Amino acid sequence: MKYINLTMMLLIVLLANFTCARAPSEANQQLFKEMTDWFHSPQAIPPWQFESLNQQAMLVASSTYLGGGNVYKTPNRQPCIVSVPHRFYDIDTLTIGQSIYAHVCQVLLSNTQHRNADSPDGETMDLAKRHHSIHNSAIQAYYSINPNAKTFQLHGFSNTKRKSKIAQQADIIISQGKQFNEDGKRLTQCLNKAGFKTYLYGKSIYELGGTTNIIHKLGITPFSFFHLEMNRTTRKQLVQKPILLRKITLCLKHLL
Repeated sequence: MKYINLTMMLLIVLLANFTCARAPSEANQQLFKEMTDWFHSPQAIPPWQFESLNQQAMLVASSTYLGGGNVYKTPNRQPCIVSVPHRFYDIDTLTIGQSIYAHVCQVLLSNTQHRNADSPDGETMDLAKRHHSIHNSAIQAYYSINPNAKTFQLHGFSNTKRKSKIAQQADIIISQGKQFNEDGKRLTQCLNKAGFKTYLYGKSIYELGGTTNIIHKLGITPFSFFHLEMNRTTRKQLVQKPILLRKITLCLKHLL
């Protein structure tokens, strides 16, 4: 009987953890609902201001509430999200993300505050770590409508700050979290063929895996999140040479 009770307790704990991972937290429930409605019928979600241009709908942060952050949506594109959480710290990631969004994805998310900025509520302003944000609610809402979507999050890194020799010479490091699937392998192979020294976290490299990224706690479809770390040289080349950016964009598009 003792073993049965212990087993039942473990099952209850596991079920509770699963439920927490799949549903938005109570604090995010209202914003999740508003974002779900917004993807169907875009409008203002105060304090975010609503703007539109041609077919593009935008939520523009007017304050630091919930860490700020902008949301952009254009229909008639592929079901994917481009996330740029460190536009000020990881130079050129927003420019790269805007291009991928313009040519492939329906949604672009970006920060509006530096990740080290003062917080109005005690939570970090880093959208890759922050629990309560429009960034997270937008992702969860979008997946509730498009469960087969993909999310591409762009980061920058410095080779000189890396510990392993392989990371010191990498152009791009791909991660899907603590594990990877065939999509991760395909993306790595595609980027290598495009001329970038690319490594897959957990397979050939064990740095910059983004394993503690908040997106892993949002309960989205497994293996649909791709964390892309790009060194400074690569980011600079992508901005200066559109043909290289098109190659990366095509590699991402092949996953959809």
